[in-house]
Amino acid sequence: MRGHLKMDYRLGPGLGPTKANPAPVVRLEVNNQFVTKKIRNVIATISGSEEPDRYVLIGNHKDAITFGGSDPSSGTAVLMEISRVLWKLKQNGWRPRRTIKLCSWSGEEDGLIGSTEWIQENLEVLKKRAVAYLNTDTIVMGTDLLNVQASPLLGDVILNNARELQNPVNSSITLFDSMINSLPKSKDYPGEPHIYNMIYSTDHVPFLHLLGLSVADFEYFFTYNNKILIYPIYHTQYDTFEFVERFADPNFLYSRLMAKLVGSILLDLSDSEVLPFNVTRFAKSVQNAFKTLQDSEHSKRINGLQMAYLEKAVKSLVNITKAFESAKSRLTRQQKNPLVLCMLNDQMSGLEKIFVSPNAMKGLLGDLNDRILKELIDSNENKNHMLLISEKFNKNFNKIAGMKNLTQKEKDEYFKFEMSLIIQAVREATKLMKPLK
Repeated sequence: MRGHLKMDYRLGPGLGPTKANPAPVVRLEVNNQFVTKKIRNVIATISGSEEPDRYVLIGNHKDAITFGGSDPSSGTAVLMEISRVLWKLKQNGWRPRRTIKLCSWSGEEDGLIGSTEWIQENLEVLKKRAVAYLNTDTIVMGTDLLNVQASPLLGDVILNNARELQNPVNSSITLFDSMINSLPKSKDYPGEPHIYNMIYSTDHVPFLHLLGLSVADFEYFFTYNNKILIYPIYHTQYDTFEFVERFADPNFLYSRLMAKLVGSILLDLSDSEVLPFNVTRFAKSVQNAFKTLQDSEHSKRINGLQMAYLEKAVKSLVNITKAFESAKSRLTRQQKNPLVLCMLNDQMSGLEKIFVSPNAMKGLLGDLNDRILKELIDSNENKNHMLLISEKFNKNFNKIAGMKNLTQKEKDEYFKFEMSLIIQAVREATKLMKPLK
């Protein structure tokens, strides 16, 4: 990591190239040994009482670069505490409405191997049965600011539970108040803190990109000069239990808080008759992504007809999700017919899954499926982390075999093809969310 002094950092050898002293040539000998090791995931299951075929998942990885005091063990401690509480509840006769799966992944630091392989092995079952995934990786690395990155559908359940929990060092305010005071304000929902879409990559990513599942990841950060920062000893030998105990979370107040927050969200997702999703939040996210896409380099070059079709489709989705939320409120007040509740839940849990397309990036390039549809929806107001379709194309064209030799016209043709998939997905989402009663 670079320091924060206003100067150029010369990492050597020497003081840097000049006309008189050209840059030296450094020869580096690497003696790494590549070996094959077996990794193991651990999956614990609590079967649901009424909807055992619907899964709510929570997990974290157990492997670490070095000692793993904060990454991942702070999150593992929270996961284990939630597991202990669920075991106590089960001993007293409780069972969740939906099946809960508690997942301990391996191989995360080597490329999300454990979680990705497990999803691929169970892909078709998870497509049909999985409802949501909560991730607890590096859940406490400081005590200044809670950053939640989550699918828009989960916004309500996260913030509602944050309103119910006290700040651990100031009982006169709630966790929600702390988030309001430390995070940027939401542009779409006045009075709420901004919940980011996906910025950092950990085991929630394959759930999002392979399944289109609603996911959330929770991390308490420290700040420096009002900036959110990864803790300085991340992935070093100093990331130990002593660091967490002395610096990251003295007395483990915030670890306890995060166990309460994530545990209560897990119970809401697994026990609520109607899933605590808000589909209008998702539609608003699509609308915001479209507005950013309108200003992108590619959209300015292509025929405006496609953008007009997409704009119309997005408006229809926004309107139909409002009608759906109204119908959902009416139906849940009027009756408790389990078939009606199941219908509503299936509509909501299927919404994000539409935006993972098996057809993305097909054609002359073969099946490269870069999950561009999902990344459009996961675009984010922070320009430094924007996962925007045109930027994704610009970034990857030179990495994919043969793409660097394509003309700009040929690149635009591929962009148009992906645009057609997006339009189709938004239209399908609108059909799915049409109130059925």
